Amino acid sequence: MLRHSLTRSLIPFQIRSTAPRAALHRQVLERFPSLVGAHFQALSDIPCPNSDRDALAKAFQLVLDPHVPQRDVRNAYLEAEDRLRFSYLQRENFEVRDPRCSLLNPYTRLLYQELIGVATYYGMLYGIDGDGSLELKAGTLLKTYLTGEMRKDSIFTTTSLQYEAIDRKRLAGIRSGTLVKREQIDVVNQEVLACFPEYSQRFVTEMFLFERDVLGKHRFDFRGDKHLIFQSLIVSDIGHDENTCLFLYDPLVLKDGHFDVERTPVKNGRWNEYKVLCKEEDHRLFTELPNVLEMEEEPLFIPSAAAAFSSETSSRGPSTSSLCSSSASDDKRDDNAMPGAYAAAAASTTKSGSSFFVSFNLPLAERNFDDIALDAARQALQYGQIFETANIDNSQRTFIERLFARE
Repeated sequence: MLRHSLTRSLIPFQIRSTAPRAALHRQVLERFPSLVGAHFQALSDIPCPNSDRDALAKAFQLVLDPHVPQRDVRNAYLEAEDRLRFSYLQRENFEVRDPRCSLLNPYTRLLYQELIGVATYYGMLYGIDGDGSLELKAGTLLKTYLTGEMRKDSIFTTTSLQYEAIDRKRLAGIRSGTLVKREQIDVVNQEVLACFPEYSQRFVTEMFLFERDVLGKHRFDFRGDKHLIFQSLIVSDIGHDENTCLFLYDPLVLKDGHFDVERTPVKNGRWNEYKVLCKEEDHRLFTELPNVLEMEEEPLFIPSAAAAFSSETSSRGPSTSSLCSSSASDDKRDDNAMPGAYAAAAASTTKSGSSFFVSFNLPLAERNFDDIALDAARQALQYGQIFETANIDNSQRTFIERLFARE
């Protein structure tokens, strides 16, 4: 099983269609029941009161019920969002008996923020759609939530800066290749993270996973000239020295950051140029899921109504059948000859459902560019943060470089 954030466990796929999303989502979940179990398991693992957790669970149960209209599903998610926001504001500045449930804990705080983002996403997704772009709008709303409300959170910023300030000089042996044994590397990693609390480490890990699931390999693109490792950690502010490289060898960054570093010698080998890139992502919740799947829409009619329609038309005789065929061909209804429910059932039984595409391997905030800006966008998506750092061998440096080099 691949490692993913809470948000990806609750939003495992996207659909491209103009049909009502609730019916299509239920059809996909019936075909892949493991997604249903993963959804409820992710909710049950959250350290929060049952009333907050149940708000989203009840809304998801309505998606699985074929007799619930989509407007009721949307209202349930909007009510869940209001409930979570109220609980978040009510408990934000108060300690609770269990420290795992405290919103002063950055990890629990992040999970609450993700729950609010998921409720907001589904509240938008189950709205009225005319052009099939609800997934794009909901993903943009989720990205705005990430870059807006979450970026301004003071506890998140404080924890991020504490993580940046960790002394990582012991990691120099891993970077140079001096330490190669797994046991030695584990000891060094434990020493580096010894002063960083466990719940803060879980926050950093979840933040890496969250931004990867929302933005994918384009995490550097939307932030303009301030390219962030995550949250408040701007690459250019970490420093153009040896500590920058050692940060990229941090155990949490190596485990869940999913960055790639390209090293190129410059200035006759006296300096190294490092280019940090975001690697390709696999957004599938399970490895057995396909990347893209084409499915047929199920006809939207009640079987009992279709059976009643068949018996009704057989009892009316040939004249009624000809009336029905004429009404279907001209796209008109004769209420005296056939009730509206039976007419809808007849139309459903005469044509098969259209197809739609389900994507399991796309970031939640998928990029969408127009033709005019396409070339510039492609260049931006290939961007990697470049910085330089002095070589370790002092004999290769000039006097000025040795004088101003920071170790």
